Parts: sequence; structure tokens; C-alpha cells
Amino acid sequence: SGNDALNGGDGDDILIGALGNDALNGGAGVDTADYAGAGAGVTVSLAAGTASGGAGSDTLSLVENVTGSAHADTLTGDGNANTLRGGGGIDTLNGGAGGDLLVAGAPGQGGGAPDVVKAQGTVNGSIGAAVSLTGTFDLLTTSAIADSSTIPHATVVATTHGGVEYYAITVVAGETVTFDIDGASFDSTLRLVTAGGVELANNDDNASDGGSTTDSMLTHTFSAAGTYYIQVAKWLANTADSFTSEAPPAGQTYTLHVSSPSQTPVPIQMIGSTLNGDAGTDTLEGGSGADTLNGGADDDTLTGGGGADVIDGGTGTDTAVYSGNRSAYTITVSGGVTTVTGPDGTDTVSNVERLQFADGVFNAAGGPLTTTINGTANADTLNGTAGADIINGLAGNDTINGLDGADVIDGGDGDDAIAAGTGNDTVHGGVGNDVISGDGGSDVLHGDDGDDAFLFAVGEPGGSTQVFGGAGVDTVILRGGGASIDLTANGGSAGGVAISTNLIENVQFDGSADAGGGARLAYGSEANNSLVALGILAAVTFEGRGGDDLLIGGSGADSLLGGDGNDTVSGGEGNDTIEGGAGGDSLAGGLGADMVYGGVGNDVISGDGGSDLLFGEDGDDAFLFAVGEPGGATQVYGGEGADTVILRGGGASIDLTANGGSAGGVAISTNSIENVQFDGSADAGGGARLAYGSEANNAIVALGILAAVTFEGRGGDDLLIGGSGADSLLGGDGNDTVSGADGNDTIEGGLGADNLSGGLGADWIHGDDGNDVISGDGGSDILFGDGGDDAFLFAVGEPGGATQVYGGDGTDTIILRGGGASIDLTVNGGSAGGVAISTNLIENIQFDGSVDSGGGARLGIGSAGANAIVALGILASVTFEGRGGDDLLVGGEGADSLSGGNDDDIIKGNGGNDAIDGGSGTDIVELRGLAADYTITAIAGGYRITDSVADRDGVDVLSGIETVRFSDGSTVALPAAAPAAVAQTLPALAGDKASAEPEVLPATPGSKAVDDAAQVLPVASHAMAETLSGFGGLPDLIDDEYLAIAVNDVGTPYVLPATDDFILDGKSADGPQVMPTPASDFDGGLLPSADMDFAQHLLLSMARDNPLNASGYGLNLVDEWSDVVTPMRHDVWG
Repeated sequence: SGNDALNGGDGDDILIGALGNDALNGGAGVDTADYAGAGAGVTVSLAAGTASGGAGSDTLSLVENVTGSAHADTLTGDGNANTLRGGGGIDTLNGGAGGDLLVAGAPGQGGGAPDVVKAQGTVNGSIGAAVSLTGTFDLLTTSAIADSSTIPHATVVATTHGGVEYYAITVVAGETVTFDIDGASFDSTLRLVTAGGVELANNDDNASDGGSTTDSMLTHTFSAAGTYYIQVAKWLANTADSFTSEAPPAGQTYTLHVSSPSQTPVPIQMIGSTLNGDAGTDTLEGGSGADTLNGGADDDTLTGGGGADVIDGGTGTDTAVYSGNRSAYTITVSGGVTTVTGPDGTDTVSNVERLQFADGVFNAAGGPLTTTINGTANADTLNGTAGADIINGLAGNDTINGLDGADVIDGGDGDDAIAAGTGNDTVHGGVGNDVISGDGGSDVLHGDDGDDAFLFAVGEPGGSTQVFGGAGVDTVILRGGGASIDLTANGGSAGGVAISTNLIENVQFDGSADAGGGARLAYGSEANNSLVALGILAAVTFEGRGGDDLLIGGSGADSLLGGDGNDTVSGGEGNDTIEGGAGGDSLAGGLGADMVYGGVGNDVISGDGGSDLLFGEDGDDAFLFAVGEPGGATQVYGGEGADTVILRGGGASIDLTANGGSAGGVAISTNSIENVQFDGSADAGGGARLAYGSEANNAIVALGILAAVTFEGRGGDDLLIGGSGADSLLGGDGNDTVSGADGNDTIEGGLGADNLSGGLGADWIHGDDGNDVISGDGGSDILFGDGGDDAFLFAVGEPGGATQVYGGDGTDTIILRGGGASIDLTVNGGSAGGVAISTNLIENIQFDGSVDSGGGARLGIGSAGANAIVALGILASVTFEGRGGDDLLVGGEGADSLSGGNDDDIIKGNGGNDAIDGGSGTDIVELRGLAADYTITAIAGGYRITDSVADRDGVDVLSGIETVRFSDGSTVALPAAAPAAVAQTLPALAGDKASAEPEVLPATPGSKAVDDAAQVLPVASHAMAETLSGFGGLPDLIDDEYLAIAVNDVGTPYVLPATDDFILDGKSADGPQVMPTPASDFDGGLLPSADMDFAQHLLLSMARDNPLNASGYGLNLVDEWSDVVTPMRHDVWG
């Protein structure tokens, strides 16, 4: 419901406006306005363009056919060939001019009460102004009302006036009445009140027969007889025990059904429809009721159907059609009126010349009219007479010749060849692919089912012929001299033969008996048409109009217009003018100097030789040239969109900016062309391919070209793709994409940020100015970045070769993709997966981690300048060395070795347990977490940093690093680490014995010293004390005892870190004895020179009266890190 605007557009549309005041525009095609769902009868006039009644007030434009409602309709056509279908009810159908088809449909129940139409102008907003329902009840069957054939009911079709609306009904005591609203355009409510306004009942939403959830239905049993009032309003709100309503706006629609058992119904009867054919050759079909059929002017076909029909043929030669054989009917004639009684009922027939039964056609009196010839189920040859024959081919592939006279021919089943002969013939091809020729006269030719061909010889005796293709793909073939035909008009012509067409898809001019004279005109319909000139010497004019059409010209200067749709058009020979129209068209000029316009859409255009003018116009168009086509100067204008010239065949050249480019001797002048392609067809490797772009964005592509090509993009962001030869590709200005493909190519990017790839072969690539991306793609390539910050891409595993890379000005980067790889920026023969790379003026290296499975070595060694060496997503270990300059080193997820070298470097280890050496300069290590996540421990020569978060930075060992920076930007400075220990040699002391073997000292003072053998004692764990002993059982010492302690890792000199405690504690058997400062306790590291003697010879001063006893003096050593402790003792003379 609602006021809608429906636009059909192209094609054969069905427009259903439903309730409301709608605007129906059929557009192109044969369109139908359908009122089958209307709640009451409609009045429709195609001539006036209006419709009113049970579905609202509509306007109609470009609508050809109408389907009525199940109620009493009045349908009127216009001057075209209309199809009017009553649908049901007591209808009046007026065809108007044109050959119309009028179909009555089911009969109506007449004589009952008509529907109450409450117009908007009727103001029934009070009880006093209520519309009375008395006398409006009947027993007409309707699906919208339950028991409508047994309980009297009234139907009100209403348009609101702008207030609540009242209807009056008089009932008897004890009667139950149902009030039902259907199809309301607003949320309706019902209230039942007395004459005094007292409310008896109400209801809001309740889905009912044919209604919706916003329609209402109310059933009430009256306790007392009298007149009551039903109010129709619009819902406003609900409360706890009632609801509130308001007045609906003016112009809303609804249907109110009232069922009341006590009402007296108006008597009904079954009544048929009235069909008026008016002018034109009409077909009128009645229903099962008592219909009235008036043929009007011209030759009409009238079928009364069942019931007592009144049939009036009017002027012309008219035919009344009956379903049974002639013998089943009784025919009487009185006063010029024929009465036909039989299985179809009793009809009154006047002004009808023929009576057609199932077994033949008879005159109005029922006598034989013509000769009837019937075939068999086989392939028959049937020849008529000089009179009016009825020929029935029946089954089989029949050959039928009607000869003279107004014949009626039915081919029946099979692929039939039917020649109607002279006279005004009616032909039906029947089922099958038939060939039908009218052979002169005003014929009516029906192809029926199958792909049928209709033959017309231009110059045949004149007449008005109608052609109905029927189902299938049907063709009109015009033979002989000049001819014209319009598939959409009712009066096209073919050399003076008027042809009215319907459901025809194709037209052909076959060129027989063609001497080059006369005009050939063919106009398609909105369907898919095929218009073909076979062997025509003269000019043809074809217009496809709508649909996806095929248009083929002849040898003359043809004018071919595709129209809407995706058309295929070929000019053939001659200087043709071709217009594709809207849609994605395929247009070929053929031989001759052609003018081709693509129109709107993405078109494919080929001149096919000659000095052609080709216009792409709107859309992304493609222009095809076969090198070696007959010569001529062709001009190409691309127009709007991204347009392409495609050169096929041998050597060719084209310049998109010059007015006289050439392609194999064919001069091509271009304008507004963006792209060029060489497709490589028929390519034998010979000939030069030259293409020069314009200042716009061009794509110049060699597909499958074996020979060398020379492409120059000039201005714009161009795409250049070479072929298999040694190509020369120059991008020019703009951000270009250039690929050499196979062959030893020379590529220059020119100005702009270009993407350059050499492809296979030994290529020479210059990036020129701009930030370029350059890849050799295998082979012994020479790559120049030139100006700008350039990137050189290498895929590890590319075909081998010795590649040279020259970065030039700017900050240039080599990016290594794939598996294990190594590169040295300062060596002329670095390598990447076996690909030798010679580098110069390269600042950065990246390993991008693509196709990385954790295997293979990644080695990156910087130059003397500032380098960035980066591992992106690398799982395996990398080894990066920055060397000189302020470098950026970024590791991957493995255990990396990162060395900054000279100057101020920034190093990021990322995942894994990394070894990081900043080298000289002020160096920074960057971590991925916050300071609280890490433990920093001083170790010999540097620091150990441990990340407490798993799978992030791991445990890194730093040396030569001055600053650690965390993810939030905070930093911590690291002091210089203690230098590594230098192994000390004990000096020779007086009395030392060279042998390390134990020696027993004499018991008297002055005995010489003895060297105990070294004792090796493991330290079980960090921060764990060990007691070194071995001095017990010796005689008393006269004077001093010297003890040297060397602390080592396994096989390596060891320096105690500043954070380690090294405690020496002399003790006796009776308990600990603290040694004097400074010897008793000190932090590890090298002591100042003043204490070196202490570091080498730890003096233990002992009194004579504190002799070594059985337990001996001991030495407690606490060291958090060492693995092996070796004590050595020297005793000297007192």
C-alpha cells in the first residue's frame, strides 16, 4: 500500500501498484499493469493513462497490456496492439485501434449488491453522518470473507476524509455480526457504539482474512434489535484496560467487510463480460459465462467459450471459433442472425463470415466453406486449390503449398515448409522449426513453438502482413532488392510489403537477386536481435535498439547502430559507420575506411584495415590492430576511461602522443590512449616493437613477444612489461612500474619513485632520481640506484650470477628475502644464497624473514658509513657487524651476534640469547620491555641482562655498551666493566724451592721453605664457601708464611666481578681468626698497584706461639662465580 512510483525500464515488465495512488511507467518493452489483487473492480484506460477503483487512482505511461481484478472491471486499450485480460467478474473490455487480444476470464456474479465505495469527499465523521449499510448485502463468493456464500455480507472500499468514520447497521436481537478491516494503509481500530454513543465493544490489531497485523476485526452478539454504529479510527496508544484511537489522515485507504446473518441479500446471477475489439484485426476470447463479443472493424477472430454468448463480428471477414467438430452443433439462420447450439452453449452470431470448428471452417450457415486437406503423421506434401483451403499438416515434416485463395494452414508437429501462396492466408507453423512464406497478400503468419524462419521476397504483391514469432528464436529473411522492416512497429515495410511483427528476434537480408540498388532498413526490438546482410551490395541501415544484438553489414557503406545492450557489430566491406551505443560492445569495421563509435561502456573496437576513425568514447575501451592489415592512416581517439591499443602479429611501432604513429606500415594517430599491448600472436621474433607513452598514465605490455621491444612511458605513472627479447624500457617521469621479463634488458626508471624488475637474464637497471625499488630477479645484473633512497630486493635461491649493486646518492637498502644468506657491503663479491653481489654506496641491509624456516646463516657486514642492518621475522641466528659509522643493528628471534664497531650505534637484539658488542663510541642497547622486567649483572668484561618475561628478549651479554634504553624511553647508564684478568706470575722469593713436590722441613728454625703441590677444588655452586687446607702437620714457622691464590674458570684466567665477595679468613683449630685489614675482606677486581703485593702474595702473619697443628691453619674462600680454585703455598726463611 502507499503511493508508489514504479518504473519498469527495459524489458517486458509486470507492474503491480497495489493499494494507493501509484504512478506506473512501463518504459521500453511490452509491459503489463496488473490489478489482479485489487479489492474491487477497476477502471483502466491505456489511451487516457489512468486507472481508478479498488486499488486507488493510478497514472499509467508506456504500458501496453492490462490484467484486471476478480471484480467488475472496465479495461480500455489504446492505438497499439494491446492484451486486455478481465481476470474475473463482469468486465467490459474495449480494445481500441490496433490488433488486440481481449480475454474475458471467469464470469462474474451479477445482480448482487455492488460494493459500497466511500470516497474521500464523503464526510461520515459522526453518528448522524454515518453511511448506511442497509441494502448493500449479498451472497457473492469472495476469499476475503469467511462463509461469504452463506452469510450475507457487505464490502466497503473507503478513502478516509480526515476524521473518524461511522457506518450504520440494523440488526435483530441475538444476532452475531463480524466487522473485518483488510488492507488498511494505517494501523486501524474498530469501536461498536449505540445511537447514544455508548461503547459496546472495541478491538485493535487482529490478523484476519486477507489482512495484516495492523488490521482489526471485531465480532459482537447484539442483545437487542436496533441500529448500531461501527467506528473506524487509527490506533494511538494502549492503557491497562482499553486503548486510545485518533482520526486517520485524509487520503488513507481500507476495505471494511461486514457479515450479518439477518440481512436480506440482493439476488445474484452469473453474468459474462463484454469485449469490444474496435478497429484492428482483433482476437476476442470469452469465458464460461454469457459474454458479448463485438469484433468491430477488420478481420477478427471471436471465441465465445462456454455460456450463451452474443457474437457480432462487425465489418471485415470475421471468424467465430468453436471447440468441437461441426457435427456436434446445430446451426440455424433467421433474418441474417445465426444461432449456433452445441457443447459451447447457444450463441447468437451476426456479421460473421466463417464458423471454425475443430474439423474445418464453414460458412455462416454451417455449410462447407473451403476444401479441407488433412495430412498424416508422416512427412506429407500437401497442395491447396485455387480457392480458400484448410490444410492441416498434422505430424511429420510436411511441405505445404496453399496456392491461391484465402487459405488456413496449420503445419502441426514437425519441421514444416509452408508456402501460403497468394491470397490473405492464415498460417500456423505449429510445433517445430518451420520455414514459412506468405508469398503475397495480407497474411497472418504464426511461427508458434520452435525456431522459425519467415521468408519475404521483396517485390511480392503488396498487402499488410502480420508475423507472430511465438516461442523460440525466430527470424525474418528478406530476399531480393531494397527492403525495410521494423521489428517493433505494427506496420513495418519490406519493399512495399507491410509487415507487422511480434516476438521476432532476427532479420536477415540474403542478397539474392541483389543488384546493389534500393535501401535495406532493419530495426530491432528490445529483445536480443540478429540483423544480418548476407551478400548485400547496397548500403544497409540496421538499428539493434535494446538487447544484446548481432549486426552484420554487407558490401556497401552501411550504417549500423547497436543501441542498448552488449552488441556485436561487424561492418563487413565498405566505408561503414558503426555506433555501439550503451553497453560493452564488440565492434569491427571490416574492410574500408570506417568510422566506429564505441558509445557508453567498455568496448572492443577493431578497424580491420583501411583508413579508419575509431572513437572509444565513454568507458575502458580496447582497440585491436593486426600488424600487416591492409594499409591506411587510422586515427584512434580513446575518449573517457582507461583505453588500450592492442597490437597483434609481427613488428610494429606506435607513438601515443604523435599524430602519425605506425604499426607495421599501418599509420596510427592516437589521442587519449592510456595503454598499449603487444600480444605476441603470430610472432616469429622478427621486427621491431616500439611504443611511446603519453603524459598520462600508460600501460605498455609485450605479451609473448620474442623479439626486442622498445617502450618509453614518458609522463604519468606507467606500467611497462617487456617480452622475451633484449628489451629497452624507459619509464620517464612519474612513479612507474617496469618489468623486463625474460632477456638481457636495459631499464631506466626516470624521474619518480619507480618499481623496477629485470626478470630473467643479465639486466642493466638504472633507478635514476627518486626513491626506487629495484630487483634483478636472477642473472648477472648491474643495478644502479642513482639518486634517492633506493631499495634493492634479492630472493635467496634466484638463478645464480654475479650481480653488481651501486646505491648512488641517498640512503640505499638491500633487502634479502628467503632462506640463509650473507652479504658484505664493502666487498665486491659478497653473496646471498649463492648469488654473488658486488656492492657500492649501500647504507642498509634487511633480512625480511619471508619463507624463513629457521635454517641457514644470515650474515650482514656494514661499511665505513652509517648502516642499518635489520632482520625482520628471522628465526635463525644472525651475525651483523656494523663496522664504521653510526649504525642500526636489529636482530631476529634467534641467538644473534651483533657488533656495532666504531662510532655511536643503536643495537636491538630482540628475541633469543644475544651477544652484543657496542665497540667504540657511545652505544645504546634497546630492549622491548620496562626496566622492572630486567636484571642487570656485572660480569667480567661487561654485563648480563636477563628478561623476566618469557620468549621476549632472553638473556643477553653486553660489552662496550654505555646505555640501556627500555620500551617507555627510560634509560640506565652502565659504568665501564672491569678489565679481564691477567694471569700473574709469582715472583721468585728467597728460599723458594723450584720443585712443587712436598718436602719435610727440619724441626728447627731456619729450615727452608717448602712448596705444597697445587690443590684443585671445585666450587659446587655460586655463593658457596669452600675450605682450603693442607698446611697441617708442618713444623712451627720461624717467621712469615706467603700464600698465593689464583682463581680461574676452566682453563681461563678469571677476574672477580665488582659485585663478588672474596673473603680470606685465617683460622686455627680453635676457631676463626680475622685477618687484619685490608687483607681480611675485599671486593673482586684488580687492586691498585700499592696493593699488588697483597694481590699476589697474601701475607698471613702468625705468632710463633700459634703453631700449625694437626688441624692446621685453614683458608676459607667465598666466590660466587668461579669454577676452579687453585691454591699454592710458599714458605720462606724467617
